[in-house]
Amino acid sequence: WFHKISSSPLKDDDFWDTLMIENSGVWSLMGERMMMVHQDLILRFESYFLPYLDNIHEGRKNSCLWGNLDNKKSDMWTIFSDTMREIFFNQGHHVIISKEQDWIAVAQRHLGKNGLGSIDSINSIDDFGGIEILTTSCFHPAIYCGILSGCWERAYGRNVKSEFRVESDTNILKLTSLSEISYQ
Repeated sequence: WFHKISSSPLKDDDFWDTLMIENSGVWSLMGERMMMVHQDLILRFESYFLPYLDNIHEGRKNSCLWGNLDNKKSDMWTIFSDTMREIFFNQGHHVIISKEQDWIAVAQRHLGKNGLGSIDSINSIDDFGGIEILTTSCFHPAIYCGILSGCWERAYGRNVKSEFRVESDTNILKLTSLSEISYQ
């Protein structure tokens, strides 16, 4: 996947106004305790975990498509994404979408503030909440897809299908309803 490191300063200085650092090395932003996980740790976990993966035993097996990945890595990313989606959904966040541009603020709140990515542009692709997201900032595709899938499910109350691909240095995520919706 493509990940461009942003060289622009942080747009929202309010985060730094709420930084608190305690003596024990614990720190928080906006009252939430934070920790840093380097991308290399996730990638090493992937390389360690991959040989032991035989198939998906639980969760939604066909809800994620990963472009040109081989079957094993696709299964692993589906497990990661489905886990992140389920964790996010069960946290009970309120996600309200009235127009497609609302997704940019949702991504900033649930991805950007944690260093997991952002949305560069977004397009509506159907009348039922289907969207196509373009980004050059993505910590890990499975984590990115999982959190935004959880946001989509909280916003629309239906199961989501996600498709991730890379085209000319741009990550593209398509989120649509997992179930076909018929017109009456």
